[in-house]
Amino acid sequence: MMTAYKHTVGFARSLATMKTWVQQLTPHTKKEHLTPDVRFILIRLPCVPVAVRFWTSSLYPQNTSPAVPRTKMTEADVTMTFGEYLRTLRMKAGYKASALAAEIGVSKAYLSEIERNAKGAPSDEVLMMLAEKLKLTKAQSAVFYDLAAETKFRRTVPMDIEAFLLNDANAVKFLRKAKESGMKGKDLMKLLKA
Repeated sequence: MMTAYKHTVGFARSLATMKTWVQQLTPHTKKEHLTPDVRFILIRLPCVPVAVRFWTSSLYPQNTSPAVPRTKMTEADVTMTFGEYLRTLRMKAGYKASALAAEIGVSKAYLSEIERNAKGAPSDEVLMMLAEKLKLTKAQSAVFYDLAAETKFRRTVPMDIEAFLLNDANAVKFLRKAKESGMKGKDLMKLLKA
């Protein structure tokens, strides 16, 4: 079960912090009694709803004191992908995907692909517009641009090769056959030398 928590809430600093979040969401707790940051996202796991806090005000219901001391989250604790972080920031800023996409001049589908990590980070101009529209703090901006840079440099297929593969069906068939037969890099190098 901890694996599911770790995967879903990878930036949680400790089991005690997560226990605090779960304790807050007992069956008698009404959503309107939660602070806005906790209301912001409720992740539904198979058995337990988990509230996730994102660097804002109190984690606890208003006018109550915490039973367990709160662990302060910092931007350095982020272990999300660029897309997950962008989605978090967008939701925190109160934007719907369609509204933010319209404001920065991209399609909702494109923004959705970025948030789902189906596409890497957008161009620098779009990144700057996103940072401006989401009103990022200095710390958030640093994390935002760092994560964006990671996705840009993680390109798996160079653009020229991608274009070649898209235009030549035989190249794709060859690579698929090589993969299915279990060929490795050294086997492919032997073919190149032959």
